Amino acid sequence: MLDQQKENDSPEAIEQAITELERYRERIVNDLFQSAQQVDISQKTTMAKIGQNPEIMKIDAEIEKLQAQQAKLR
Repeated sequence: MLDQQKENDSPEAIEQAITELERYRERIVNDLFQSAQQVDISQKTTMAKIGQNPEIMKIDAEIEKLQAQQAKLR
């Protein structure tokens, strides 16, 4: 069990997790922009709302956490 945890904490695993989270975040942002365009919401308003989106905030926090963990391993 500890060996699996060590593997999950490898720089490669952390990098992969960051990449996957960034892709997921990008998909959410794109979906929100498309939805905003359909209901004619300005890009400025959409950007403000994206910054307040709970899912985006969770993803950003997790990415920051992983980046800090990655920095410790370097």
